[in-house]
Amino acid sequence: KIKFLIHFGLQILPNQAMERTAAITKREALERNINAGMGKFFPDIQQEAADLAGVVAALQSGDRVVNIHFNVIMFDKTKKAKQSASAFCSMLRRSGWYFVPCKYDHVAVLLAALPMQLVEQGPKGIFGQNKTSGVGVALSSLGRGIKTVSVESKVLLPIIGEWKGDLSSPGMLLAGRRGQIMYWSPFGGALLPALNKNAAAPNENFNLCIAGVPGSGKSVFMQELMLSVLGVGGKVFVLDYGRSFKRTCLILGGSYIELT
Repeated sequence: KIKFLIHFGLQILPNQAMERTAAITKREALERNINAGMGKFFPDIQQEAADLAGVVAALQSGDRVVNIHFNVIMFDKTKKAKQSASAFCSMLRRSGWYFVPCKYDHVAVLLAALPMQLVEQGPKGIFGQNKTSGVGVALSSLGRGIKTVSVESKVLLPIIGEWKGDLSSPGMLLAGRRGQIMYWSPFGGALLPALNKNAAAPNENFNLCIAGVPGSGKSVFMQELMLSVLGVGGKVFVLDYGRSFKRTCLILGGSYIELT
């Protein structure tokens, strides 16, 4: 285990009118290049133009240009921290996230992650605009951070949490590794269609496989699943090999049929 800190900082750029004008100018330049046939030589220009068109549309609807700082800081001995950082970068690279290790600005990045250090509002300048300072502003001037629009920053927030289950399909009450309570059922909302009427694509595949060594609790888990189905008014039919369900079936008043 290694101690770590995940920091996400958002800095609203002061001159929004200038940033909006720069985005519109760049979009028009890309459109001229595309119309001139430059897309044959630069295949990515079409995607860049589409992205920039979305940025301009967001700015025209009231969004603001921001600079975001997303850092992961690890605390440990030098060798172990380097190994953990390498493993972390490799893991996220498979998901399309590319983190760049710090080389000469470790202290500045650490200070920027502390409370009230990223941006500080200073006195007004000659033209009446508020001056901004802080570690985040200095890092931005060195090329640190990503310039984007505020609507995009919310999807980049490093919100880490466990799955809360499907609230439209009551089932077994389980707990995740981090302690998150959740409902789980392989049948989804099929048992209670009234709760699942707003689902875009109802679940139609109810297959389930449970594996484990003898005595690990496979039958106990299946009996708990059976009780959850009965609890919402469902019917249960079990093909039992080994009489694991016999006692539970008789306690619940069910019919246990043995074939010899």
